[in-house]
Amino acid sequence: MKQQIFPKEIIESTVEVHQFKHSNKSKIIYSIILLTLISALISLPFFYQCYYI
Repeated sequence: MKQQIFPKEIIESTVEVHQFKHSNKSKIIYSIILLTLISALISLPFFYQCYYI
C-alpha cells in the first residue's frame, strides 16, 4: 500500500478535483456570463458619451 503524502482534506481541494467536479457545460455558462459582464463594463463609457447633452 502506498503512503499518501497529503491528507484527504488537502487532496479534495486541489485543482484536479475541482476541474473533475465541474462539467464543460458549467464552464461554458460561466464564460458567457463573464464575457457579458466584461463587455458591459467596457461599453459603459460609450453610453455615457452618447447621452451626455
